Amino acid sequence: MSKITIDPLTRVEGDLRFEVECDEQGVVTDARSSGVMFRGFEQFLIWKKPIDALGIAPRICGMCSSAHSYVCSNALRDLFNIDMPPNGYHIKNIVLAVENIQNHFTHFYLLFAPELANPLYKKQPAYKEVKRRFGVGGSSYRLMLNVRNNFMNVMGIFGGRWPHNLSMQPGGTSVIIDDSLRLAYGFDNCIAFKEQIEKHFLGCTIDDWLKIKSASQLQGYLDEQKNKSDLAFFLTAGREFGLDAIGKGHENFLSYGAYDLLDGTHLFKSGFYDGGFKDFSHKEITESVKYAFFEDGAGGHPFDGDSTSSYSEDSIKYSWSKAPRYQQKPVEVGPLARMIMDKNPLILNMFKKEGASVWLRVFARFQEGIRTLHVLGEWIQALEIDKPGITHWGDVDKGEGFGLGAAARGGLGHWIKVDNGVISNYQMITPTAINSSPRDDNDVHGPLESAVIGVTVQDKKNPVEVLQIARSFDPCLSCSCHVVDAKGK
Repeated sequence: MSKITIDPLTRVEGDLRFEVECDEQGVVTDARSSGVMFRGFEQFLIWKKPIDALGIAPRICGMCSSAHSYVCSNALRDLFNIDMPPNGYHIKNIVLAVENIQNHFTHFYLLFAPELANPLYKKQPAYKEVKRRFGVGGSSYRLMLNVRNNFMNVMGIFGGRWPHNLSMQPGGTSVIIDDSLRLAYGFDNCIAFKEQIEKHFLGCTIDDWLKIKSASQLQGYLDEQKNKSDLAFFLTAGREFGLDAIGKGHENFLSYGAYDLLDGTHLFKSGFYDGGFKDFSHKEITESVKYAFFEDGAGGHPFDGDSTSSYSEDSIKYSWSKAPRYQQKPVEVGPLARMIMDKNPLILNMFKKEGASVWLRVFARFQEGIRTLHVLGEWIQALEIDKPGITHWGDVDKGEGFGLGAAARGGLGHWIKVDNGVISNYQMITPTAINSSPRDDNDVHGPLESAVIGVTVQDKKNPVEVLQIARSFDPCLSCSCHVVDAKGK
């Protein structure tokens, strides 16, 4: 038996420590995913005015700040019990969509794909072309950086700035649409990005791509593309490198739904899957702290949660992340979960045929990004000039509210309680806290831990299999605070 420690796991957002134990054949028999820094944002918010959460909570992360603004404003809207005008819905969705779309492509080109150029794969026929396109500084790597930067102009137009825009409010958005040129400029930037994705990434129009709904139709696309587009090349090379055979996990999936629509539904449906499709209720969410550095009893439902830390080097605890569960089960959140719960025909077809894997997890991220980009222009065109984008609200002396939404990496939730006009409790559950959670009260491994167990590590000095499985979840642990004592420890 041997141990492999990766600390920190590179090319993820923030600090993730990952340990695995392997038998003599290199098969992983146990895994530990550790968030190594205390978050503490929930503690910052105690005794603050409810509206102050909008200025603090989104700063939990620079990669998903709009998602936190979206969800925090939803929690406050629930607390204040107010409605939103149509422009408020559309602008919030536009801002969140831009952040998530660019996050999906940033993850692949900057964080995930460069590992495909790992020397472990050098005997594969596709390796040379992978290195040319996807290696650090490769042709596609450099192209996507420029395309991504231009696309973020849309964020500036409708969000004011990124990260940490302050346009989202409980009753909608403070952005006022009073100029048709502004709408036209935002729409033109959206179209320009769409054209680049069609040309370099898909090799066809988005409309044609979305007609592909089965494995056989996908194979027809691959045969036609002959690896010309980045997507076709990844789907082919990914199988050649064995990414479709690793990273299965528990195969329980959870989605809060994504992008609130005017009729009370979502663009991507909510739900829970554990072999069958079930309805979702936030009341079924709980957190375990048996293996997390928090006071015993700090778990339970988020409305009753506590974020008082309790660190000890001698305990069984090994992570600053709690262990969120749904109906007491570990669940995977993210694009794969959202596409399965939305019953996207292509992703669901592939999942039922082959099961979850690194390959399918990355593929689902692309599918969600493309589908979201497909409706982004429609939301921009639906905006009405000189129509209000916000409903004003009053003070609340006592109450509670929750907000849910979709960060790029998965479902994000905020829960707030107010007493005597100030926040008495605030709890956040990030997608990485769910996916990269430690074991729970029943000693069941978290989703990422489970996905690694059983994989064979070919080279213990270069555990690329573990790296690729971890990165397929796109972990983000930026929502942490560097805590030191008086001696600098």
